[in-house]
Amino acid sequence: MATVIVPAGLNMGQDFGPGDPAERPSEFWQIHLGTVAADLTRDEVTVWGAAFVDVQRHANHEMSRSTLAQLVKENAAGVDDPDTVVAGLVERGLFVEYDPENGSAENVFRDHQLFPLVQGMGNSPEDPTGYELGIGGQTLVTVNADVYAVWSYALTCRSLWDACAELAQGLDEDLEPGEEPIGLTAEAVAAQVAAALPVLVVSGCCFLDPLNYEL
Repeated sequence: MATVIVPAGLNMGQDFGPGDPAERPSEFWQIHLGTVAADLTRDEVTVWGAAFVDVQRHANHEMSRSTLAQLVKENAAGVDDPDTVVAGLVERGLFVEYDPENGSAENVFRDHQLFPLVQGMGNSPEDPTGYELGIGGQTLVTVNADVYAVWSYALTCRSLWDACAELAQGLDEDLEPGEEPIGLTAEAVAAQVAAALPVLVVSGCCFLDPLNYEL
């Protein structure tokens, strides 16, 4: 499977700077990125924002660095060199990359926290294995029970990897007498989260925040 690209950080909107409008610096946009307020130019925020447009490609794990650059070339006039802009945003930590199937998400998960942005809406009698995330009664994404659990409490853990590990450990600790251990590993939980993460982020259900600070 190809390496996917996923936005990191939380959009804080446009900022024209303080003071007299005539003396303000050129317009820029800010992305909350751990302890950093990353300043993005118009080209950079256009490319970063383009990663949120095609949810289905993310769901299919088809959004890679090159796919994103091509999407910008086809739909965002005025960005001269999308490939270079994407590469620069990856270097600054505004995108993360990993292969959902080969375990390479572990390093990303160890270096980031996950924060939920919408409401958990539970499951239904018609689909008891599917747990819905959304807002205002509108479902945005449906995930399995393990991903739902990690999404709901990952903000209490030092990292997204720790959240996966805690779920795996907790499932065996909470067994009733006579029940067999499930034997789920942190790697197995992380694989489920890694598969769902691109669509969770670009649907606005959560954001990734880098651990560029000491907890």
